[in-house]
This record gives sequence, structure tokens and C-alpha cells, in this order.
Amino acid sequence: MRTDLNVYVVSDYSATGEGRTVSILITRAMPRRDLGDYEVEPSFTDNGFDPGVEKTTAEERAQREFKETFGGFYNMGAETLDRNEFFHRFGNHVPEYLYKMTDPEGEHTPPGFSYNSQIHFNFS
Repeated sequence: MRTDLNVYVVSDYSATGEGRTVSILITRAMPRRDLGDYEVEPSFTDNGFDPGVEKTTAEERAQREFKETFGGFYNMGAETLDRNEFFHRFGNHVPEYLYKMTDPEGEHTPPGFSYNSQIHFNFS
């Protein structure tokens, strides 16, 4: 079972004459019924709540959300990273308070968390 409920997806695209675009998505990547993320859908039974059986992984759902947010072009090079690698490589692209908010051991982690940003720069 995952201890960090967030999934970190990043695309770092650059091309000569086109500049550089860094796209970032941090999401809980919760399963969605309307997109067929369940093999067996959640339901209430006489014994209480049955959480169902997920058909897709959090990483697959995060990649789909990344494509929905930024479009398919930037999705081509999108990587799913763990928290440590994400902050090591891309921590300078996000506000400092996100480090605390995404700490799986921290007390400041909101249950419905999602963050996205995109920066583009070109010096030519």
C-alpha cells in the first residue's frame, strides 16, 4: 500500500527555437466511476460500505489527469516520480509550502489535494 497518497507527474520539454516548458501535476489521482476506473464499483451493502475493486492504478489515473490538464503534446514525455526525486529535480519550480503540504507524515496534508503549474520560457 502506498504511504504517500500523492502522485507527482512532470514533463520537461525543450526544443531549439521553441524554448522550455515545465508542466507539473501533483494529485491524489482518485478513481472515477464515470471513466471506468473500477472493476467492481463501490457500493453500500447491509454490512456497510464496500470500496469496490479498482481497475486502474493511481499512476495511470495521474497520467490521464496530466493529459487532460496540459494536453497530449506535453504528455509525451511525462514522468511519474516519487516525492523525493520530484523535489530534488523540480522543487525550484513549486512554492516552498508544497513540501510541507505533501509530506505523508505531516499534519498539514489536505485530503482533497491537487496542484498544477506550467512555466514556459524562451530566450531566442
